[in-house]
Formats: sequence, structure tokens, C-alpha cells
Amino acid sequence: MVKYEQNLDSDTLLKIIQKCAYDAFFIADGNDTTIFVTDSYERITGIDPKLIINKDFSELKKLGFLDVTVAEKVKYSQRPMSMILKYKDSSRTREVLVTGIPVFSTEGHQIAIVGNVRDVSELVGLKSKLEVVKDHSERAKRELEKLKIIHNGIDDEFVSYSPKMRSLKELAIRLAKIKSNVLITGESGVGKDAYAYLIHRLSGYEGIRPFTKISCGAIPEQLLESELFGYESGAFTGARKAGKPGIFEVAEDGIVFLDEIGELPLSLQAKLLNVLEDRVFRRIGGTDTKEVKARIIAATNKDLEKAVSKGEFRKDLFFRLDVINVEIPPLRERIEDIVPLMASFIRKFNKKYDFNRTVDQTVINFFERYHWPGNIRELMNTVENMIVLSQGDTMTIDEVPDKIKSRHSGDKEFGDNVKLDLRGFVEKAERMRIITALKNNITLREAAEELNIDPSTLTRKIQKYNLPRRNIRKHVHTEDDLNLVL
Repeated sequence: MVKYEQNLDSDTLLKIIQKCAYDAFFIADGNDTTIFVTDSYERITGIDPKLIINKDFSELKKLGFLDVTVAEKVKYSQRPMSMILKYKDSSRTREVLVTGIPVFSTEGHQIAIVGNVRDVSELVGLKSKLEVVKDHSERAKRELEKLKIIHNGIDDEFVSYSPKMRSLKELAIRLAKIKSNVLITGESGVGKDAYAYLIHRLSGYEGIRPFTKISCGAIPEQLLESELFGYESGAFTGARKAGKPGIFEVAEDGIVFLDEIGELPLSLQAKLLNVLEDRVFRRIGGTDTKEVKARIIAATNKDLEKAVSKGEFRKDLFFRLDVINVEIPPLRERIEDIVPLMASFIRKFNKKYDFNRTVDQTVINFFERYHWPGNIRELMNTVENMIVLSQGDTMTIDEVPDKIKSRHSGDKEFGDNVKLDLRGFVEKAERMRIITALKNNITLREAAEELNIDPSTLTRKIQKYNLPRRNIRKHVHTEDDLNLVL
């Protein structure tokens, strides 16, 4: 403890600061000479204040004192400045924040520099520890996400409730650990892009490494090459002056997903083959080779082996892509996934449109019987249609789009062996009975009398079942159509 007289003059106050200040201070006069240093300077920097007092900047620089760097910058810039400097001694390295502040006379001349020196080693250490903890936290988060995907079949990004899809998910877990090429096949709309992204997610690099998708069938051939490989300045008319990187550059060490690979023009198939074999490419108009670090995953709904036999697809490229082949089954072969997919899409579109829709059991029964030629994409569009157009919070069979109902009723592959629930059977029978009445009568009134219902009721049912008001014989082709439910 330091003790002083009760009455404090300026000299005494200066001594108090010199002895008691926790941060270190120094003052240099207008001649660049250090005229004041607190005792705490030694504790913070490891340097005895006696070594720098009454010495000018040039002498201090020769002795290797780092504070001079900040003082000189303040002198020439005439504004406050801060720097973090490192002081080393035999025991440890200190990180020190040095701030210099210029002092001016009333005439505007710089007459002194006041320096503040603070030990920030502990703060820097805590920052480093925080970054380590943050890194561990991010890794744990990625691992948790992987575990959720692996152990939870009902995942909004990739539904795998059926045995076939669970098996494919287990394969994706293995594929995520390697970098071999993968070819994903299957009908349009089965979720090939979702499977490619699942591999990306399971790799643990979602949000860290890029997932870059390009549709080979959606871009004209002239533009597709530049999208894939990029171009240099002046490569062609209309090219950007700075050039443009292609997806193989943009993807870096992530994944390049080549969707609709079966639509890739033959002229570009040879270039893609070179990328797969040599892992290098050149921009259009360029001479420098660039390394391809990304993993290649391709997808198609075409039979590529048949395309090879027809000369539409290169055989060597097919074998390069087809290192691991993954076939995604159509939705009709994995009925167990329909309800989880419906739930996922209902959540998605309720959130998008700020609704709180639910679905009636009759809709679920109908969807599980329907053969879904458009697969998941058709199911998603159907759910969105119903959520948007539904007049109540519970979506009923009446709100299933008519085109879906008509496909269902005319689906021979679905067959007559399907066992309808009571409501479905009644509606099917009602529809065919109305068709019979319309066939037997010229006017709606006569048909309504035959059915023993009001004409307005018949009109509503005609609209419900999407039936024509006239020429019903054009829409009933065989007696089997009339006897389907009898």
C-alpha cells in the first residue's frame, strides 16, 4: 500500500499515477524523448522503465523497443493509433495493446505523445479458447445433424421411412465418407437431387463446402460450356471483361451435382471425360490449367446404357460416371413414404403461406392408393394446390385436384383389385350412376328426375366429379366403364 499526505499537489498526483496505475503509461515530449514512465511498464512488458526514460525514439529503436513504432506513427499521422505488440522474455510471451495519443498546444503544434500500454494476453488467450470451443461446437452440431439424419427416418430434407429408402440412406452414409463418382438414376421427380444433397449433408460440410448444382438439360449448349468451365476475358462476343469462373471453380472442394447428365451434348461429353480422368480443365479462351478438387455426382432419368448403344452417350464417360450407381425407386414402390412426405410438405407450405391446414383421413387413403406418375414432385405440387385452395383448415377428398381424381379413376395399372374404403366406394359408385343417368337422358332435369334428386344438386355433383353436361356418350367408351362398380 502506498501512503501520501492528505493535500495532493500535481507532483504528488503524478507520483501516485507512476506508482499505482494498473495499465502502463509513458509520455514523450516534442523532441521525441521519453520523459515519464509508470512502474507498471515493467510488469506488463518485462522491461525496466529506467532503460527507456530520457531516451529519444532513435535510441529506443536501436535497443529494439516496440512501443516506438506506435509513437512514431502517431507523430507523423498526428492522430491516435493502436497496435497489438508481442514482448518476449525467458518466461513467456506477452501480447500488449499500445495506444498512442497526440497532445497539441493552443497554437496547434504537437508537443507530446501519451502512450497507454495494456496487457491483453489473457483476453487474446480467452479469444483463442473461445474460437476452439466454437469450432468444437460447430463440429458437434454437424455430427448431431448427421446422427439425426441417420437415426430419424422422417426427415424433411430426405424421407426414408420405407425399407428401400432406409437402405439407400445407409448407402449414403457410406458414400459420404469417400470421394468416388456417383451416378443417381430413377424416374423424373423421385428425389435424385435430394439424395445428392443428402450425401453432402452426411459428409458434415453443409454450409462449409459448396454444393453446386447445374441442370445439363436446361441450358443451351452454347452457354452450358461456359457455365461448366468458365471463360477468360474476350473469349467470345459478350463475354465479361473480367471473365467468369465455371462451376468446377466455384465448387472448390465441395460437390458438383450434374443433373440431367443424359442431356449433355456429345461435344461437351469429351471435355467432361477429361475433367473426370485428369482432374484439370481450362477456361474457354484460356491457356492455364486449373485443378478440379470437387466431387462429381451426376443424375439422370434416362437409360444411359441404351443411350450408349444408340451412340447418344459416350461409353467411356458412362463408365467414368457409373463408379457407384444408385437407383431411387418410384413413389408407387414405397407407399410407406407417402404419409411422411405429405406431413413434410404440409409443414413446408403452412409455413410459406401462414396457414394451419391439416388433412382428412380420406385424403391419406386416396393418396396411398394413387400411383403418382410424377412421383414426389407431383405429390408436393398436389399438397401445395390443396393448401392454397382449401376453404377450411381440414383438407378433404373434395379438394383433391380433379386431374388427380381422373387419372386415378382411369388408371388401369392401378386395377380393379384395389379395395376402396366405404367413402371412396360410394363416391365411385355415385359418379358412375350419374354418368349412366346423363347417358340415358337429354336434359339435366330428366337426369335429375331419374336420380330422384334436385337439378341444382345434380349440377353440383357434375362439377364435383368434373363431368360434362352434354354428349356424355363421348366420355363413356365401353360398357365396362358403366359396370365398373356394379
